[in-house]
Amino acid sequence: MDLRPPAMGLLGEAQPLADLEATRAAGRQLAAGLRGGELILLEGPLGAGKTSLAQGLAAGLGVTGAVTSPTFALCNRLVGRLELHHYDLYRLESLLRLQQIGFEDSLESGAVVLVEWPTLALPLLRGSCLVVRLEHADAGRRLRWGWLEAAQLAAQGFRHPDEGFED
Repeated sequence: MDLRPPAMGLLGEAQPLADLEATRAAGRQLAAGLRGGELILLEGPLGAGKTSLAQGLAAGLGVTGAVTSPTFALCNRLVGRLELHHYDLYRLESLLRLQQIGFEDSLESGAVVLVEWPTLALPLLRGSCLVVRLEHADAGRRLRWGWLEAAQLAAQGFRHPDEGFED
């Protein structure tokens, strides 16, 4: 699979992922280029493989042990060669609550910050973000990714939670 970065401001061509192991492998490949301080926005419908990609990314960062989606915990802080703050905002309903759980502190911490269901966080984002979009395909999944400036996210289909997501 070719995971070379597309030009800044573009999502790359869709890459096929045959199964969950291929999705985890893509996460490991993405982790190889991380240096710390990156913000990764993980977008996709339920069952598209977001948690599997997060597991691969964590493994690629040297995190040992089980990696689960923090659906109820909201954030799991994991340590490997880099610290990883893994957020799942699916059940979170308020920007104030996101601020109260330390999201902005995570952004300033130097950790890799991985956010599933990131639309609630849009007003807090600055600078560049690694956007990873997973979608269902006939035989598995497809992955598209690229570096976008936070100001470009709406043009790439990200909307505030009350607006929904359009693809």
